[in-house]
Amino acid sequence: MKSFYFLVVAFLFGMLQVYAIPLKPSIKSTTRFIENKQQWDREVVAMADFAGYRMYITNNDWRIAFYDTKAVETVHQLSDH
Repeated sequence: MKSFYFLVVAFLFGMLQVYAIPLKPSIKSTTRFIENKQQWDREVVAMADFAGYRMYITNNDWRIAFYDTKAVETVHQLSDH
């Protein structure tokens, strides 16, 4: 039953991506959920990474963690030097 729930949520979220206005139309986006193999809290079932946020699916709900992409890019550039 958990697999079915996960597939339904993944499908619906994928449909949101299809109808969303792309931020960069020249870049093709693919949504991939990564199964939790003990790299996150044990209540997390899977995670998908998007531009500006991550979506975590748990056994009871889903959570979205937003982050500032410009700040991440700045930190990344600073760490390269």
